[in-house]
Amino acid sequence: MPERAVDVRLGFFRVHEASHSQVLALFGIDSLIGTDASGPGLHRFQFGVGSLGELVAQFEHMSSMGVRPHRAANHGQATSFYYRDPDGNIVEFSCANFATTEEEVAFMSGPVFAANPSGLELDPDRFVARYRAGDSKDELLRLDNQAVAL
Repeated sequence: MPERAVDVRLGFFRVHEASHSQVLALFGIDSLIGTDASGPGLHRFQFGVGSLGELVAQFEHMSSMGVRPHRAANHGQATSFYYRDPDGNIVEFSCANFATTEEEVAFMSGPVFAANPSGLELDPDRFVARYRAGDSKDELLRLDNQAVAL
């Protein structure tokens, strides 16, 4: 099953105007041929955290228990770490990269997001190391930051 946004049709719908966290995302997948019918029926669910620092702390907590993300990405409007639950579903921890909904919507309506809604694939260990080393949020979240890219 596709995991990157560039591999599917997608749409985002704000459920509540006053919140980053209440967004419904629909992903259109052309074909499920070749997928295991006994696999997970739910693609993923997302938990929003309040800041980049909280996302890093969540990663460190999960890592301390031996749970590692199978993917991490800076999508531009948000940064996410993706894990698999015991049933194979994806559990996403994510934080907003913008302070306001208006900034987020403007980015998602622009050409950079349209060209690559998946954003920059991250090496989570390097990303967290650069965060702990004191790299600024602006530097960490640059979509061309090869210091934290896979």
